[in-house]
Amino acid sequence: MGRIKGFIGSILLGYLFLVSCSNKAESVNQDRVLKVGTASQEGYYYGLGESMADLFADSEEKIKLEIAATNGSVDNIEKLSTGEIDLAIVQNDIAFFAENGLAPFNKKLKDLRGIISFYSEPIYVVTNDPSIDYLYQLRDRRVNTGPIGSGLFIDTRIILNSVDLWTVLTQENVLPVDGVDAVLNGEIDAAFTNALLDRHKEAIAEGNLKLVPIRSSTISMISNTYPYFERYDTNEFEFNQTTISVRALFVAREDLSDQVVYELTKKLHENYLELAFPVPHNTDVANQVISSMSLQSFHDGATSYYEQVGVMQSQNLLRLIGTISFVLLITILLILAIHFSSDNSVKKILGLNLEIINPIQRSYEFIVRHRYLMVLLFMVSSYTSIIMLVQNIEHNWAIQNNVVSDFDNRSFGSNLLWMFVFGGSGYIDNLFPNSPISKFLVALIRLIGIGGFLAIVGLFTSDQIRNRILKAKGGKRAMIKDHIILCGWNENIPFLIQNLLHENKINKKAIVILADPKEEKPLEYHNINVDMVSFVRGSATKKFDLERAGIQHAEIAVIIADTDSEEPDAKTILKILTVEKYCRELEQEGKRGGRENIYTIAEIVETDNFESAYDADVDEIISLGHIKSKIIVQSIVNPGVSNFINETLTYNEFNEFYTIPIKDKSPLIGSTFDELLIMLRKHKILLLSISIGNHKSRKEKTEIQHAFNLTRTVLTNPFREEEVNYRVQIDDVLVVLADYEKTIEKVLN
Repeated sequence: MGRIKGFIGSILLGYLFLVSCSNKAESVNQDRVLKVGTASQEGYYYGLGESMADLFADSEEKIKLEIAATNGSVDNIEKLSTGEIDLAIVQNDIAFFAENGLAPFNKKLKDLRGIISFYSEPIYVVTNDPSIDYLYQLRDRRVNTGPIGSGLFIDTRIILNSVDLWTVLTQENVLPVDGVDAVLNGEIDAAFTNALLDRHKEAIAEGNLKLVPIRSSTISMISNTYPYFERYDTNEFEFNQTTISVRALFVAREDLSDQVVYELTKKLHENYLELAFPVPHNTDVANQVISSMSLQSFHDGATSYYEQVGVMQSQNLLRLIGTISFVLLITILLILAIHFSSDNSVKKILGLNLEIINPIQRSYEFIVRHRYLMVLLFMVSSYTSIIMLVQNIEHNWAIQNNVVSDFDNRSFGSNLLWMFVFGGSGYIDNLFPNSPISKFLVALIRLIGIGGFLAIVGLFTSDQIRNRILKAKGGKRAMIKDHIILCGWNENIPFLIQNLLHENKINKKAIVILADPKEEKPLEYHNINVDMVSFVRGSATKKFDLERAGIQHAEIAVIIADTDSEEPDAKTILKILTVEKYCRELEQEGKRGGRENIYTIAEIVETDNFESAYDADVDEIISLGHIKSKIIVQSIVNPGVSNFINETLTYNEFNEFYTIPIKDKSPLIGSTFDELLIMLRKHKILLLSISIGNHKSRKEKTEIQHAFNLTRTVLTNPFREEEVNYRVQIDDVLVVLADYEKTIEKVLN
């Protein structure tokens, strides 16, 4: 059985080899004869075809052109579609009608491909009335528009529709030559023609006939919808004349060999000026050979040659963009399928690795979180998609009805802007589609515009309500800077906030409470309704919660003792370690915004734990129990001390504690305690102490102590010589009593 299969395979291979050799020999040794459809032997196309045949008669391309007389462009395209001919010279407008299924064709011929453009064939408007200078003056006149169904008839209808004249004049439908004769004889007022005979040209030269120009703006407007039209300028009649024209094209079927078409195109392009054109033509070959091509595509063989010689830009970039767009579309659909697949069935069916899919799904979730952006993107993409559809539908509708599309005569940007304005306000700017489908699509724009606006309002309202609820429950990230973070919660927090934000304080700082109290909405429960206070539910022992509290932008962190805990100081020290360590990491990464390390204040219950707190790099320690005991003792031993403390610690119209930080270039730098005492007292400010290197680390403070031979870092009523002679440095802090914060600012300024 195996031998039989091998034998049959050998026979098949041998047969294929012989066939390929035979075909190759035929292609190399025999000329390829291509039949070209032209027109009648008296017509211009036949002479042009003969000059092309002569060009290939002795060529090295092994291509021979056989010229066939036909009934013209329509006949050529019909014969081309049935395979009776291989190539054809046709009028540009007729090729356009064939591709779009317009009369005289009853179906769309989509396999037509362009090879090269030839000479222009102008359409003239002639009249016997010297007072007619513009097209609009043909209103209510008798005008020959060409035989019904002819190419001239359709072209004339398009031209007249562009200036709203088609229905307001009396039409005659005779041959172009007969129409011009009728004008010359005074039987009608004007005629459109694409064939001026010598006697007609003589009549124009003698002044018996007059050419009516077609404005450049009108030609440009028409050609935006009908690309086969172009401007035509001539001085053949001893005066410059502007009119509209169509070109003659050389076309083929799509299935003709790319190599054959490549060689045809190359030969014709290189010898373009040797062809027998019946009218003068532009010698700018590079631009002429592809201008005004009405067909949607050139033949691939012609495209390859034009891209090679630089006449046509490569379409590779457009193909790449199209490929990328398709891949992105598939990716988005896949992401949507995965996202809405709760049981991972899509992932299982596609056999995809979850490690690859999960990042895509997270990306999708990230985009979904930006709801406002998604609504705007939906609106923009909808507007863009609809205007592209409307432009295309209106273009096709205009072609089917022989009119000019207003959307073709505006740039895509202008149409898109119109779509946004119409979607938002309903203003039409004298622009509205004509086709029923386009009208329906544009109606959707109003719904999308109003719906998008309502969606944004609804999302904003729901987000505001949701944010207020989350903020009250502590589920919202703090978006503030230079604030104070209160880490923890106890019964002293409301009183603490009340004093931090007292009305007598000028330089108030926003406060973020980072805690996990029992109440669901602690600020409302304790009637803390201040704009400068935010609540974030969490713990200072977790970096994520610290980030939500805005630790990267905070200035001070206060660690509140958890009095309900069995070991409150252990929790406090752990929070200090986390805060200090995380802030140092942020500072190293440049995420602290140029701030120094955060200033930490901790509430320690037991004095025995002070050293451990300092080892954790806390900047300041408060022990309320220790302070309370000292106040009681001092009140007993020295009656009246408690009254002094209550007076100074209560915000009122008298004295309050304030601090004066010594910064770079401060005028107070280098002053001793006594000098500062006298200097500040002149302004009714009482200096109480100097805090050495208040914002420095514990190690740095110790180094300063050793450098100046100090026994303490807080100099209150200095009595040792070293303390008396100490001069304040940068980063020191003065603790003073003053009546009001503005007093201190006034002095410093």
